[in-house]
Amino acid sequence: GGRGTDQFNRAVMAERQPGSAFKPFVYLNALEHGATPNDIVDDSPIPGSWNPQNYDRRFHGKMTYRRALTYSYNIPAIKISEKYGNSNVLKLAKKMGITTLVEDGPQSDDNSAMALGGLTHGVTPLEMASAYGTFANKGVHVKPTAIIKILDRNGNVLEDESTLEKEENKTRVMSEKEAYEMTVMLEGVIDYGTGTAAS
Repeated sequence: GGRGTDQFNRAVMAERQPGSAFKPFVYLNALEHGATPNDIVDDSPIPGSWNPQNYDRRFHGKMTYRRALTYSYNIPAIKISEKYGNSNVLKLAKKMGITTLVEDGPQSDDNSAMALGGLTHGVTPLEMASAYGTFANKGVHVKPTAIIKILDRNGNVLEDESTLEKEENKTRVMSEKEAYEMTVMLEGVIDYGTGTAAS
């Protein structure tokens, strides 16, 4: 939430651009279509009128998908998203709990800028945390539940919404193998990539 009388709950209401935090959906989509972390992508200019850049304004040549994610290079993410289908990335992110995506119409997120986290509405912190939790949960997405149980003053259960017990709140999104591969790739980001400050 905010301060004082601010009723704006940032965890569930603040839609912000995820930027590079959206890239794991791109790489997971590739894995689901038969790619491996050791497949090769060429970090080289994209032909046409749109000329996206990497953060360091340089190109780094051929590299593995693992390295491209570790150093959060933009060009490889775009090429991989286009190769395996931008629309498939959106569908996957939706399965992992992102509800703010625009899937059709003139403001559709079904474009290559989406691979870099450039979305029409952005995402909320709770939904991003929920989506990333799917990797740690061996590929099973669990719908976030704020209120687990309501008791009366005598301790009697009035409502029980425990996600641990309710199977309808669970969805297998990826295989355990894919979840493991993505977790290892994301650990690389923290261990020696763009996220070392977080370690």
